[in-house]
Amino acid sequence: MQRRFDLLESRTGEAQSAYSSLEEELAYIREELTRIDITQNDFSNSLRSLRIDENAARKKLENLKRQLQETDRMLHKANMPGIPEEMDVRLEEAEEHLFVAMQGLQEVPLNMKLVDNYLMKAEKCIDEVDDKATEMVENVQLIERIIQYGNRYRKTNPQMNAKLMEAEESFRQLRYTKALEEAATAVENFEPGSMKRIEVLVKEDAWRT
Repeated sequence: MQRRFDLLESRTGEAQSAYSSLEEELAYIREELTRIDITQNDFSNSLRSLRIDENAARKKLENLKRQLQETDRMLHKANMPGIPEEMDVRLEEAEEHLFVAMQGLQEVPLNMKLVDNYLMKAEKCIDEVDDKATEMVENVQLIERIIQYGNRYRKTNPQMNAKLMEAEESFRQLRYTKALEEAATAVENFEPGSMKRIEVLVKEDAWRT
């Protein structure tokens, strides 16, 4: 465009230059400048939108990292003998999803569609881990209360004592779902309806904390 303008400017000093030819050149330049202006505006808007999307993605990534850290902290603060291998695998998988999303944000050129896809997978995985971890902690608390409840009858009821011992062994082996089933069956068989009362007590304890 600059070369065309320079040529046009040099021709304006020539007496023999045809005005119609100059007018055509001016019209062409005007159209090109309009097109360039539109393209430039579109490009600027695209960059602005990309930066907004990038910042939103980084914020979401930080929130997901924080959520995963809180889930991990909750598990380690819980009063239980250990974290099952299955849960450790889930936590590692969630961390891998976060790492992939973080790497996607560092790619040049930035592909936000791909980054959003990574974040969606990471969010789904972390939400599932959080739900499973919360359920596990609640189950552990419930097991403890069930065993406390059953302890008062263990000396007088050998059958309950045996069942609770099985539940305690499963608990030590980090098989919390199995331990809960065994402990609940033990007290429910001895006193039907007792599980509902114990669950209410556990919820009240959770509400106080």
